[in-house]
Amino acid sequence: MTLSVPARGDLRIVASDLVAKIAEHFGAGAAGAGAALQEVAGRVAPPESDADIAFEFRTEDRDLLITARCGGRSSEVRHRLTA
Repeated sequence: MTLSVPARGDLRIVASDLVAKIAEHFGAGAAGAGAALQEVAGRVAPPESDADIAFEFRTEDRDLLITARCGGRSSEVRHRLTA
């Protein structure tokens, strides 16, 4: 699944809420998934950036992989799925 949101503003928060729901679906902690998304977003674009951040969500083994891309930068974080 891919989602693109502005780096600045309320829609960035929507991305965090979405990843929490995805994590809940797989039985993982929602708070940890939202924090993982904010961490990876912060690596590629500061909150005051005018660019969009593209997030990609996928599962691999027992992990939820979150990739963020913005302005030629990319970063990935893994969130452990427990179910």
